[in-house]
Amino acid sequence: VIPPHAIRPFLSDPQVLNERDALYAGQVIAGVDGNNLLGQFSRFFAERLPPSLNGLYQVYRPGEAFIDP
Repeated sequence: VIPPHAIRPFLSDPQVLNERDALYAGQVIAGVDGNNLLGQFSRFFAERLPPSLNGLYQVYRPGEAFIDP
């Protein structure tokens, strides 16, 4: 397990999506050069993306559900 303080500097805008929003979000297919590892400003192929005013998108990945103790 990676402690949150170790990765906090690499998170630009951490957010949580609900399952419904995730279903309707676009999906990254692959990097332009076939890469599976992408970083900031990487070019990639995607589907179901809404138009972007500035040409930039945020990428999220599925994780475990948060449960209120």
